[in-house]
Amino acid sequence: MDVHRTLARFPPNISESQRSLLQEELTPLIVRILWCCPRFRYYQGFHDVCLTLLLVLGVESAERVGLLLARYGAFNGYLLQSLEETVLRDLDLLYVITWRVDAEVEKVMRSVELGSLFALSWPLTWFSHALHHYKQIVLCFDLFLASHPLMPIYFTTAVVLWRGSSILNTSRDMASLHHLLNVMPDDVPVQALVADAQDLYRMLPPSLVRGPLLDDYRRVLKEASVRRPSLPTPSLKAWLVAGTATASIYVLSRYLFMPS
Repeated sequence: MDVHRTLARFPPNISESQRSLLQEELTPLIVRILWCCPRFRYYQGFHDVCLTLLLVLGVESAERVGLLLARYGAFNGYLLQSLEETVLRDLDLLYVITWRVDAEVEKVMRSVELGSLFALSWPLTWFSHALHHYKQIVLCFDLFLASHPLMPIYFTTAVVLWRGSSILNTSRDMASLHHLLNVMPDDVPVQALVADAQDLYRMLPPSLVRGPLLDDYRRVLKEASVRRPSLPTPSLKAWLVAGTATASIYVLSRYLFMPS
């Protein structure tokens, strides 16, 4: 079903026959990549990654690169572990970086308990699901392929900081801010944000963000008396049974990052 929804992802200069052929090649490509490890579990959005590789590299090279990314790259954790253990935990670091660079923006996001669900698809798909133009997407892939596995989080933070004035001028409630950030503008200055993300990485490397800076941020949360609400496990199970897994991820994304 995900493959059938990829029509909007093709560059406008591709003919209908080429699109049909690429869509026919996409499903077997995904299956071959997942087949290399019996423990891999497909997640919604992985098809966007594979489609981008297919469009740029062709089927044979796309499979080689896809296998490397799935076995040894950033997607390995996403395919093997739960979202709570991987992407949502990484996305919490955007609050740490944002706090260090623009504390006012971070405070607004934290005050409405925004969480990180608005950006869930960004690292999961390397922005191929969120951005609207093929050239924007391949710029992101170039950056992420040549960088540390956490670079998508730095780019995510760059996007949030770029929208800082809009965040400060939007209604101070979770729904409004989630909608603002979840809907990616058409005119995203990707090239400038690539440079911003690289600057953030150089200024605040992963060893700092995951170490002393994370400890400092946790200390700030404690001083602000941010307490961890209890998570009603029976309710979470009921949502999962009802098929609303997104709701459970939302709750977890709000309460996952807490002082230890």
